[in-house]
Amino acid sequence: CTTAAIQLGDPSGSTVGLTYLWVPADYLSSTTTPAPIFTPPAGTGAIQYTVTITNANGITNTGNVNISYSDDTS
Repeated sequence: CTTAAIQLGDPSGSTVGLTYLWVPADYLSSTTTPAPIFTPPAGTGAIQYTVTITNANGITNTGNVNISYSDDTS
Protein backbone atom coordinates (compact mmCIF):
# COMPACT_ATOMS: atom_id res chain seq x y z
CA CYS A 1 0.00 0.00 0.00
CA THR A 2 1.05 3.62 -0.16
CA THR A 3 1.61 5.64 3.00
CA ALA A 4 -2.13 6.29 3.35
CA ALA A 5 -3.79 5.01 6.49
CA ILE A 6 -5.91 1.87 6.12
CA GLN A 7 -8.45 0.21 8.35
CA LEU A 8 -7.78 -3.37 9.43
CA GLY A 9 -10.34 -5.91 10.53
CA ASP A 10 -14.08 -5.76 9.90
CA PRO A 11 -15.72 -2.57 11.18
CA SER A 12 -19.18 -3.82 10.20
CA GLY A 13 -19.07 -7.12 12.10
CA SER A 14 -20.85 -7.78 15.37
CA THR A 15 -18.57 -7.30 18.37
CA VAL A 16 -21.03 -7.95 21.20
CA GLY A 17 -19.32 -10.06 23.85
CA LEU A 18 -15.97 -10.09 22.02
CA THR A 19 -12.61 -8.65 23.00
CA TYR A 20 -9.77 -7.95 20.59
CA LEU A 21 -6.02 -7.78 21.02
CA TRP A 22 -3.75 -6.69 18.14
CA VAL A 23 0.02 -7.34 18.49
CA PRO A 24 2.34 -5.55 17.95
CA ALA A 25 0.91 -2.09 18.69
CA ASP A 26 3.27 -0.36 16.21
CA TYR A 27 1.50 2.11 13.89
CA LEU A 28 -2.01 1.13 15.07
CA SER A 29 -4.63 3.56 16.40
CA SER A 30 -5.68 1.02 19.04
CA THR A 31 -4.85 -2.55 20.01
CA THR A 32 -8.27 -3.40 21.48
CA THR A 33 -10.75 -2.41 18.77
CA PRO A 34 -12.08 -4.78 16.09
CA ALA A 35 -10.88 -2.51 13.27
CA PRO A 36 -7.86 -0.32 14.15
CA ILE A 37 -6.34 2.17 11.73
CA PHE A 38 -2.84 1.37 10.43
CA THR A 39 -0.74 4.45 9.63
CA PRO A 40 2.56 3.40 8.07
CA PRO A 41 5.82 5.13 8.89
CA ALA A 42 7.98 6.80 6.25
CA GLY A 43 10.01 4.46 4.09
CA THR A 44 9.47 0.93 2.90
CA GLY A 45 8.86 -2.13 5.00
CA ALA A 46 6.53 -4.88 6.10
CA ILE A 47 4.83 -5.84 9.33
CA GLN A 48 2.73 -8.75 10.52
CA TYR A 49 -0.07 -8.26 13.04
CA THR A 50 -1.68 -11.00 15.06
CA VAL A 51 -5.22 -10.43 16.27
CA THR A 52 -6.69 -12.56 19.04
CA ILE A 53 -10.45 -12.47 19.48
CA THR A 54 -11.94 -13.80 22.71
CA ASN A 55 -15.64 -14.40 23.34
CA ALA A 56 -17.53 -14.17 26.64
CA ASN A 57 -16.84 -17.87 27.32
CA GLY A 58 -13.07 -17.41 27.02
CA ILE A 59 -12.82 -19.15 23.65
CA THR A 60 -10.18 -17.55 21.43
CA ASN A 61 -9.46 -17.38 17.73
CA THR A 62 -6.27 -15.95 16.27
CA GLY A 63 -5.47 -14.61 12.82
CA ASN A 64 -2.67 -12.74 11.07
CA VAL A 65 -2.62 -9.68 8.85
CA ASN A 66 0.49 -9.02 6.72
CA ILE A 67 1.09 -5.50 5.42
CA SER A 68 3.75 -4.22 3.06
CA TYR A 69 4.12 -0.46 2.77
CA SER A 70 6.12 2.06 0.78
CA ASP A 71 6.09 5.81 0.37
CA ASP A 72 7.62 5.46 -3.12
CA THR A 73 5.17 7.12 -5.51
CA SER A 74 7.02 6.20 -8.70
